[in-house]
Amino acid sequence: MGAHVLVVEDDPAVLELVTRILQLEGYRVDAVSTSRAAMDAVQAADPDVLLLDLILPDADGVLLHGRLRRIRPGIEKRTIFMTGFSSQTPVVDYLRSLSAVFLHKPFAASELVSAVGMVARRREAAAIGAGSSRS
Repeated sequence: MGAHVLVVEDDPAVLELVTRILQLEGYRVDAVSTSRAAMDAVQAADPDVLLLDLILPDADGVLLHGRLRRIRPGIEKRTIFMTGFSSQTPVVDYLRSLSAVFLHKPFAASELVSAVGMVARRREAAAIGAGSSRS
């Protein structure tokens, strides 16, 4: 079974399309459209990859991400931000300074699959490394 991806996106068409693409690639996908649902989902399960829209109807994605980091320390290394913002905004500049991974809407399916695969492999490598350091 593929890595577990939590998609947080308020646009129903984007949410459905991203979910379908990732499921076809073999990922286990949970999809939510609000910050409250995202908080609940992250409390219930620790996703391998968090795909997070920066603008949600009930929260700013950056502030939500801060809350999620308190629930799941280290989730910032597993987050891909989705945005329709220009790549030259202060928010995007700030997140880039943190080495965050971005997908700029609209993005191609290949970009989505590539970004999720990269972050999932990073998570898997970290888990393997943590297991070998305990030996």
